[in-house]
Amino acid sequence: TLISRQLTLRLTDWANVAGMLAPPAAIAFLVGLMKETPNDPKLLFMVVFSALWFGCSASVREIVDEQLIYKRERERNLPIPYYLGSKLVYLAALALVQSVLFISVMTMMGAQENHFLGALGIMWLLTLEGALIGLVISALASNPEKALYIFPLALIPQLLLAGLFIPVQKPEKVYMFPEVEGRQLPPLTNDKNLPKGMQPLLHYVASPVMVGRWGLEALCDLYVHDYEKYSYLILDGVTISLHSDEFRRADRHFNAPGNSSSSMGSDGDTALPAYMAVLTLFAAVMIGTTGLALKMKDRR
Repeated sequence: TLISRQLTLRLTDWANVAGMLAPPAAIAFLVGLMKETPNDPKLLFMVVFSALWFGCSASVREIVDEQLIYKRERERNLPIPYYLGSKLVYLAALALVQSVLFISVMTMMGAQENHFLGALGIMWLLTLEGALIGLVISALASNPEKALYIFPLALIPQLLLAGLFIPVQKPEKVYMFPEVEGRQLPPLTNDKNLPKGMQPLLHYVASPVMVGRWGLEALCDLYVHDYEKYSYLILDGVTISLHSDEFRRADRHFNAPGNSSSSMGSDGDTALPAYMAVLTLFAAVMIGTTGLALKMKDRR
């Protein structure tokens, strides 16, 4: 009954439906226009941040707009898990549709290559994580205006501490790319001017609690084992925290006789399961926090 009501409220207004589905396609088109190299770290970062933004914007008023309805139905023994579950089913379905649109447009624009289903799965999970952030805000906020005010404040740290603008750790080396037709692999160089990593407070305290960081690293881990140009760009700019030997593995591929960009591929060793576990833990914590916030509303 709750799911049916949720879908009726959201899907009967075609303007509302267009407002949910048009932005992912439009933003993906703009991201595609930014493409210099497929799967560039900047493009992957836009996937992560767009996913969190779409998810959070879709859910940040879901609960706070229904405070009176929720209170009345709780007085008639509405179970919190049923109420929260109906929100999650709707938001998960919306996240899937938005993710399919976004990744499909990026793929058609040539900004995403080689890992359509993997990128789709990670973006769907991150969009759902963004929706959970929005639900936490919506459950804690006392009115819709406060929820909308907190919304960007919650996402800006995700933008700054994801590990793209400032690497989580200082990279070991950089990979340089000559613009020569027919090249097989980029030459490897050490650089005295390597970008600095995050300060200890950001590295060990702030960044680890940002779902955007783990989402970006998971997405980068998907592409870093292809050993194409974008794989080395990822190594230059993003730390794969849960797989610390990425540089040594890249060196082995670089130095292996007879390797070429067309013959090299992933060796099957990936940190994706660990990243999925971290993201699942974040989701569980946010669902629990939302449930507790709803329980607190009963006492007001």
